[in-house]
Amino acid sequence: MARRRTVAWWIVLVVIGGSTAPVSEGRAQETSSSSDTTSSAADAPDVGTSEASDSPAPPPSDPDARLRRAERAFQRAQFGRLLELLRPLLTPKPVFEDADKRIRSRELLGVGYYFAAQQSPEPDRRDKLLEAARTQFWELLRERPDYSLDPLIFPANVVELFESVREHHAEQLAEIRRRRQSGGNDSKAAGETLYIERRIEQNLFALNFFPFGVGQFQNGSPLKGSLFAGGQIAALGLQTASWVVVEGLRNANGRFNVGPNRSGGDFARARRWRNIQYAAIGAFAGVYLWSLIDALVGYKSQRVHIETLNEPPPELGSDESSSIGKPPSIRIGWGYVHIRW
Repeated sequence: MARRRTVAWWIVLVVIGGSTAPVSEGRAQETSSSSDTTSSAADAPDVGTSEASDSPAPPPSDPDARLRRAERAFQRAQFGRLLELLRPLLTPKPVFEDADKRIRSRELLGVGYYFAAQQSPEPDRRDKLLEAARTQFWELLRERPDYSLDPLIFPANVVELFESVREHHAEQLAEIRRRRQSGGNDSKAAGETLYIERRIEQNLFALNFFPFGVGQFQNGSPLKGSLFAGGQIAALGLQTASWVVVEGLRNANGRFNVGPNRSGGDFARARRWRNIQYAAIGAFAGVYLWSLIDALVGYKSQRVHIETLNEPPPELGSDESSSIGKPPSIRIGWGYVHIRW
């Protein structure tokens, strides 16, 4: 009886062991499978993370954070990001109350406009971007007339553009300094209304082919225009005088007195004056061609003028004084020839 019970217990143990082994093996397979899955997932490249790291982060909404990011972009020579970061901070009006931040934003935005102009293949867009850079530098100088760009930090071309703006507005900057030294404040700081006029003058390409320096006057070079005009007028006057002298030497029959040896007398004098006449015509043609080439090289489709006014412009007055709706007209004066629309 005892032997039968021992055999029965062995049978039970064998049955339990056989049923337990597959379960353990199955769990081992599951564990191994999950480990392989985890390992495969860990070894696979994170495409989404890689793509996100390559694209630039969107501009922050905080103005101070935008300015800090713009400074980092400038230090890394990423000039293309300066417009995206700084333009919302300064247009339509500055968001910074701190003067140092406004100054810093304007000089960096001016740099951004300058390099955007250098990369633009379209001449008109390049001129507009350069004018936008000049506007930022002018607004900076209006606030701090003695401000200057560090040539060790900023590119030489940017510094040259900045100094050209200072030179162009030298009289207005001197007036601002005079007001501040006399104890007054700039009209902007004093809360007064400041009127700034921005005039765009459209230039005609055909005027470059006109004589007497018309193309130079249109391009804003009155000194060159005066010199070319004077040279052509002098050559034209000499040619006319020579013609008058030659015609005055003719006799009643329309011929010249040749003298006793048939090669002197009035005929010789007329021949000398005729050579002078031809030389004058050649001089006129040479000066004209020189002025034509100079006008074509310096031609710009439009000129932009920015001036500070002491009183409201006529356009803000009555409707009768407004120029809106009036037909275009040509204005000609000493130092300028342009079309006003």
